[in-house]
Amino acid sequence: MTSSSIIFSDEYLDYPDPIRKRRQDIVIHRDRLRNLVVGADAVVAAADEDIDAATTRIEILRAQERDGAKIDKRLFDETDAARLHARKAHESATTDRSRLGARAVAATDILTTVDRLLAALRRGPEPKGDAGPLGGGRARAKVEPAVQIYRPKIVKPAGGIWYPGAVETSAKRIETIRLRAATDARPTDSGEAAKAKVRAIVTELALRGEPSVFGALPDARPTDPRLIVAPQTTVGINWPSTPVSAKLRGDDYSIPHVTDAAALICWLAKDRIIEALERDIEEAFAEANPIDPVEKARLLKELDAKALEYERIEAEFIWRALDAGENCFFRGDTDPRAILGIL
Repeated sequence: MTSSSIIFSDEYLDYPDPIRKRRQDIVIHRDRLRNLVVGADAVVAAADEDIDAATTRIEILRAQERDGAKIDKRLFDETDAARLHARKAHESATTDRSRLGARAVAATDILTTVDRLLAALRRGPEPKGDAGPLGGGRARAKVEPAVQIYRPKIVKPAGGIWYPGAVETSAKRIETIRLRAATDARPTDSGEAAKAKVRAIVTELALRGEPSVFGALPDARPTDPRLIVAPQTTVGINWPSTPVSAKLRGDDYSIPHVTDAAALICWLAKDRIIEALERDIEEAFAEANPIDPVEKARLLKELDAKALEYERIEAEFIWRALDAGENCFFRGDTDPRAILGIL
């Protein structure tokens, strides 16, 4: 992949040669993979033709046999073996084509990511006001990309092959750091969503739990004193109730109800219950998030820096392996800064 006669794209002439060289190598690798995909497609197509040809010959021989002709058993067996060989070749070529296609797509995605980073490095600061002449403001000005090349020092593995041993070790370290970062990145808050849900539940119970008084109030007193009688008044309380599950027997389809104690208690002491439950939620979230938010942000930043450093080491091993002609390439999610070797 190394070449001293590479012609760099004019689009990237304002970048240092080492950066342009690496981008050009990615382009070369992508194009090579695309050519290999085309070749694999041709092999698959050729295997398809061989299968069809062998199948046609076998069908002809079988038709001749049905017509009473004597066929050459050795020729039939050779044709059947040729078809089996073509099917195996087709299966192998299809697998290779799928693998090469995935790698070509990954190389294209990496090139896209690298180009986005290079464009962002060249882009000037956001203008104030509406950008562009139509908006009456100033368009974003291009600036010289300020990049600093950084290539970590690596030592060739004892086995003499750059890839895959050292890269696998680096990738495992990166994955360990990412898992730790994911664990430490749990949301740090006081559980406001949980509190809101608890408040809604308790408030709904309190509304349902309010009892009411019922009774037959005395009728208006008649004008004739002889008709005055003592009022017959029945007074009672409607307590909040809730149905209970019961096994229905015979024709009795009534559903029994009992006093809804939870609703009644929430009506009596709604604020105190909400306060106590919110305190429990805060304590639970404090146990789940023992790290202060500022401290957590600092630790996550450190983890990101460690992961990036290992990605830089991994990328350097892969570049050395590519230069040595070894069959490998970058992971699709590799940080473009690591691939280009810049800070």
